[in-house]
Amino acid sequence: MTEKGSESLPFEPPEQENIRLREENARLRRLLAVHGIPIPQLAPENPPPAKTVPTAQPADKDERARKRIALFRSLFLGREDVYARRWEKDDSGSGYAPAAVKDWKAINRSRPEERKKVDQKTRRFLPMTDAVIENHLLGKETVGVYPLLPDETCWFLAVDFDKKTWEYDSQAFVETCQELRVPAALERSRSGRAATFGSSLIVPCQRLPHVNWDA
Repeated sequence: MTEKGSESLPFEPPEQENIRLREENARLRRLLAVHGIPIPQLAPENPPPAKTVPTAQPADKDERARKRIALFRSLFLGREDVYARRWEKDDSGSGYAPAAVKDWKAINRSRPEERKKVDQKTRRFLPMTDAVIENHLLGKETVGVYPLLPDETCWFLAVDFDKKTWEYDSQAFVETCQELRVPAALERSRSGRAATFGSSLIVPCQRLPHVNWDA
């Protein structure tokens, strides 16, 4: 390669390269924060000696389970008199329906065109209990909570981002929540196909009256 040819290579000036790398680093840090991935910290050259901490005795298994259930209920606080149960069918996909005990005798005695109405009138909803949540956390069944309470208030808000720009839209929403000091958590959809399905943000609604979301 001639000297003339080497001079034509598109090298960046050091200052410009430094600016570009800093912008790329900031963008990657924002993406890690959106997905809840901790940013690794560089270890110091001369780290202080590790302190020996006495090993705490493991808590009782039942007590740990009670604490996890209580934490779950505090984060996803909704109606206590009914909950949703996920269903799947090969021919009709999947969805959620209220968990209920049906009066099949009354349904079968009614005329076919009236069975849906009879079902709605005679069914008995099952309440949200600790046992239901425990089965959900153990993966035995998938349940959902009804956030809207009978008085038309709620304790948390879920926002779905399902367009092509869902990743950047959800990132902007998280950053706005952080600026307004509104607690928010981001999670991936069940499918995991980010280009088609989005994410959900959980925001405690008791903080919302103090926030001007249009600003």
